[in-house]
Amino acid sequence: MYAIVDGYAYLVKSGTGYKVSVDVDGNVNVSDTTISITNQELYTYDEMFKKMNFDKAIKDLQKTYISTNANSDELGNLIDNVNNSVKPLAPKGNEIIKASVVEIESRLDDCVITFDKNGGTGSMAEVRKEVGETYKLPACGFTAPEHKRFKEWKIGTTSYDVGDEITLSTSITVKTIWENIPQYTISFDANEGTGTMESVTKYEGESYTLPENSFTAPQDKQFKNWLIGEDEFEVGASITVEANTTVKANWEDEPTPETPENPE
Repeated sequence: MYAIVDGYAYLVKSGTGYKVSVDVDGNVNVSDTTISITNQELYTYDEMFKKMNFDKAIKDLQKTYISTNANSDELGNLIDNVNNSVKPLAPKGNEIIKASVVEIESRLDDCVITFDKNGGTGSMAEVRKEVGETYKLPACGFTAPEHKRFKEWKIGTTSYDVGDEITLSTSITVKTIWENIPQYTISFDANEGTGTMESVTKYEGESYTLPENSFTAPQDKQFKNWLIGEDEFEVGASITVEANTTVKANWEDEPTPETPENPE
């Protein structure tokens, strides 16, 4: 397994790491100084390449990686040879490192797709594709900033929808474009009653609990419930705001007082 510390990959055995770097000429440099690997995430061969900073490796003129398909005994021999500093790397170790360089170089040619959250939160894993491959843009995995929602992806100045396919020719950054969630007004209609009730502003998709009636009823009427369009809603009912909405007071006749019977 491997641990990545300060941009270098360390071959790990029993919590101790040995740094192996390969320069651009293919020369193998093995540090005989060990470091203690504590509280580090360990990676498999493929995971390690995804985590490494290739730009830094090129800039430093070093490919600071080591990979292995060796079994535990071969791996142990490689570590022991490095640690003893008296014997060259075992032939198997050289084969491993050379194979690693080939793998690195092939991956350096990959097109890397990274995602820019653009003020959102969360993360989306980078994607690697070969030149000429197609890639279908995914659903947004970021959490939107407050009162915003996902609108589209943008690569350079071109906008794309989720599901659009692109053909890769180079590494790209896919930027998240957010849009404001619209706000709508809930207003109240006295419907021949008197008085006023203040309107309420809510974001699209928010819920709103219908309040107590504050209008004064017309003569000989009493409040029954609220009307939105043709639908009746009781006080305390929750609605989902999707557009500007008028909530109308719905009145009903007051009950007729009972006439007392004449005594005999």
